[in-house]
Amino acid sequence: MKDTNLNLILHEVSMAGVPPRERERTEHIEKRRITSTMDIPEQEYLFRLHGTPCFPLGELVALTGKQKSGKTFFASILISLCLRQSVMGMERIRGTGLRAMWIDTEQSRQSTQKILRKRILPMTGGSLPTKSDVDNIGVCAGGGRGLDVFNLRADNWDERLELAEVAIRRHRPELVVFDGIRDCTNDINDQVLSESVISRLTKLASGYRRQDGDAVTVSEWPPCCIVCVLHENKSPEDDTLRGALGTELGNKAFEVYECKQDRANAIFTASQTNTREYTIREPLTYTVGADGLPYLLDNGEPSIPEVSPTEKNVMSNVFQCIIPVGGEIRAGILRERLDALLGMNSNRRRDKFIDDAIALRILSKHKVGFNAVFYSLGPEIAPLNNPPAVNAEEQNFPF
Repeated sequence: MKDTNLNLILHEVSMAGVPPRERERTEHIEKRRITSTMDIPEQEYLFRLHGTPCFPLGELVALTGKQKSGKTFFASILISLCLRQSVMGMERIRGTGLRAMWIDTEQSRQSTQKILRKRILPMTGGSLPTKSDVDNIGVCAGGGRGLDVFNLRADNWDERLELAEVAIRRHRPELVVFDGIRDCTNDINDQVLSESVISRLTKLASGYRRQDGDAVTVSEWPPCCIVCVLHENKSPEDDTLRGALGTELGNKAFEVYECKQDRANAIFTASQTNTREYTIREPLTYTVGADGLPYLLDNGEPSIPEVSPTEKNVMSNVFQCIIPVGGEIRAGILRERLDALLGMNSNRRRDKFIDDAIALRILSKHKVGFNAVFYSLGPEIAPLNNPPAVNAEEQNFPF
């Protein structure tokens, strides 16, 4: 007690004559001080994917992908996981259920409800709580604590984030899926507005925690993990998050997950592409059944296209005419040369031709840096030669 009083006296002496504003800011920065002896709790994670912790409390997580790449599918899995111990090969770390919130700014009210009824509800394994149950934090399927769903599509862009802040402070979820944060701005390339949106979301996720001079962390509201859904740029070879908003989200996010759809094989993947701590090298790979629900694949490999030896030989010849042996070319150049050589001029046909070549190991794909995609000849490339005579059954090539 004497040491505490002495410290207070010394502090008052040191601050004597300091202007009020300067004193306020000095006291503020001192509350942000980190020392090696502080008792700061370990980072808590909500889930595990392939046995590795992911989706941390108090942080932002970016969920991205091209249009119709399965972002909402993956988000539905995360929401369902709050209400069940394991879903689709992922597991919840806590033994008790979590409270989840889904904020939808993109889809109609009917579409939001359809996903809730037809996808999330079946994956929870039971009925969701009623509104009165949710208000009282009642128990729901799998021992979970509740699910709040809001559709803000009809609200103005400058009102949506404030409404989300009110909902999170009131209902105190552990997981929030914000689909999508682009609708909280009127200009995705406005740097000042983008920084403001991400800063507010960061503070919201952290629970506005502050140090009060001792080892106890005080929160205005409990921390949560906010999954921010934002599209990638439209270019096929550009996987970066869209706009200044995407740049700022990428800088602040604890983890980034990218969703992709292999349309040729009806396979979806969700891969961790960036993290500040635990790296997850294997993606979550699944397909969608006739009932509209996701199902894990037995293995993560895409199905091998059914092609004849002649078709495979022709495909090998095509890529050997485009890519030098031992060399590599950018994705955009590959597409241009395929169009010039085969006259495809169709994104869907061209992308399927490339995907089939990758599945057959005729072609290899890899990234250099953050968004540069390159292709090289694969290990199963056939020697460059004239194709054998075409049988009657082999005359219709897939391109």
